[in-house]
Amino acid sequence: MKKIYFTIILIGALLQGCNYLDIIPDDTPTLDHSFANALTTEHYLFTCYAGLPKESDVTYNPAFLAGDEFWSWENLIKFAEYPDIYLSWMIARGEQNTNSPYQNKYESGGLWNTIRKCNTFIERVDEVKGLKELDARQWKAEAKVIKAYCHFYLMRMYGPIPLVKENLPIDASPEAVRLKRNTWDECVDYVVQLLDEAAPDLPIAIYSRIDNLGRITRTIALSLKAKVLLTSASPQFNGNSYYDEFKNKDGEHLFGEKDDNKWAIAAQACEEAIALCEGPEANMRLYQYTSLQDIPDELLKSEYTIRGSVTDKEWNSELIWGSVISPGAIQKEVQAYLDPDKLQIGSHIHLSLNVNKKIADQYYTSHGIPIEEDKDWTGIDKEALRTATAEEEVVIRGTTAQVNFNREPRFYASLGFNCGVWYGSGKKDDAPFVLQGLYGQTSNSTQGERCCVTGYWGKKLVNMASVQTQKTVYSAQAYPWPIIRLADLYLMYAEALNESGGETPRQEVYDYVDKVRTRAGLEGVKNSWTKYSINPNKPNSKDGMREIIQRERLIELSLEGHRFWDLRRWLKTAEYMAKPVTGWDCTQRTTENYYKERVLFLQSFTARDYLWPLSISLLNKNTNLVQTIGW
Repeated sequence: MKKIYFTIILIGALLQGCNYLDIIPDDTPTLDHSFANALTTEHYLFTCYAGLPKESDVTYNPAFLAGDEFWSWENLIKFAEYPDIYLSWMIARGEQNTNSPYQNKYESGGLWNTIRKCNTFIERVDEVKGLKELDARQWKAEAKVIKAYCHFYLMRMYGPIPLVKENLPIDASPEAVRLKRNTWDECVDYVVQLLDEAAPDLPIAIYSRIDNLGRITRTIALSLKAKVLLTSASPQFNGNSYYDEFKNKDGEHLFGEKDDNKWAIAAQACEEAIALCEGPEANMRLYQYTSLQDIPDELLKSEYTIRGSVTDKEWNSELIWGSVISPGAIQKEVQAYLDPDKLQIGSHIHLSLNVNKKIADQYYTSHGIPIEEDKDWTGIDKEALRTATAEEEVVIRGTTAQVNFNREPRFYASLGFNCGVWYGSGKKDDAPFVLQGLYGQTSNSTQGERCCVTGYWGKKLVNMASVQTQKTVYSAQAYPWPIIRLADLYLMYAEALNESGGETPRQEVYDYVDKVRTRAGLEGVKNSWTKYSINPNKPNSKDGMREIIQRERLIELSLEGHRFWDLRRWLKTAEYMAKPVTGWDCTQRTTENYYKERVLFLQSFTARDYLWPLSISLLNKNTNLVQTIGW
């Protein structure tokens, strides 16, 4: 792992300032040296790895602050040492535009440059003298998966994009360089083709863990294929009438007719990926926390397991694809163990990721169903104050709102809140850190900045060994950021099976949702709804299970960057962002006044916002490109 990690860190620093869609190699004179032998060739492959999207980077990944999952404090922009984090938030605040689009991955050069490098590698690797044929095939396959993922990342943002299957020659005409958009189905077919070509030449699992953790495997290729096909089958890209008039300048429609069979194709891809992941070579399983220390409380065991499934510093049994670029920075933005008023400007600790209160509300009750459907919650004042009993002190110590009691284990594992117990942060389990979130207390501020404005912190993303050691030092325990994990794949399979089946879901739909629920300490779907819900028959229909599966994904994968893309592909972003951004009143010093929900922002979202715009300057340069519909 050290080998690839340090190589990628070094190379990543060198890949700045590239021109967008630079499909004509500008480094031809040096390529002979790059492919002179096996060592230099592998080094070139690592430059391809270095160009992968930075999934855990708050400044890079729009999934964190461009949607409705996280919010921030108003004066964030004034901190000049960390201004880029504001770019995603401007999208969430309705400021996206065509003059200078925020999070403009199309023109920033990074992804297109990576695709170009992958093309060069694929074209040249077979020429390397002394390189073993087996290594050449595997390395070429790795480059194909990287190339496929970069295309897919752009597709989720921009819809149909130009496919860069190979680099153009240096003497290509200006017209040849002005690529038009390929159709959506052409894009999907090509990405799937790359993954199918790559899979047989990739190892099923990593066997030399010291040197090769983080490198692409066959399980990654098949799981990514499943995600691509599931995305293509989803309502945003399959039968979306808003895209009926999305055409190239020659009149070519960029989206085809609705095809329900795409769900069956996605289900088959998920099934194949799961079979490989669970097979004897990969031997993947949902993560379970194990320790020599006895943990008698079941709720605490579940919290350790749920947090570890994401932040375990080892490459655990659930992790299909993890990024070697450790999410140290994001831990600083969500953790609560500090005194904001004592932070120095140079600390680079901003608490910029505050969990929207509606995310806290979406977690289930202790019965494993939504609050609004739980019979026992009917008529309960969720803002009413309540003091934890001795039995409840494993998760709450003190007086807090009723809504924070009797919730599912994932609620307590994922969120910090006033009077909530936060295990880790340098504290022992018998004397844990208890979050103090009132105005002026340890985890709040008296200055309206570097503070949590919603009253909920993203505990799930913080490794239990991470701790603030000094005013300007936060020691974040490294862990591989989960790009795809097994729980994600299980829920993809359940969704595809449900959508491709009849009006009554088949048993496998429940089985794969229940695998995730069981690990989370919950009963199965049917049992939970039958026993506790005001709508006990909901799981018996396709429509009902669709809602349940979607809610399960929003909970299980919360805060990891999935909600942003899932709501889009379901065509649900407009519905969810119509609800205001809210939080507790963190300007209050007393418990009674703190627990009053206040509106922080009213978001807006229209049909055009599901995809990114291209800049006007780009369209002026490339007259064959059409603007994203609605922009």
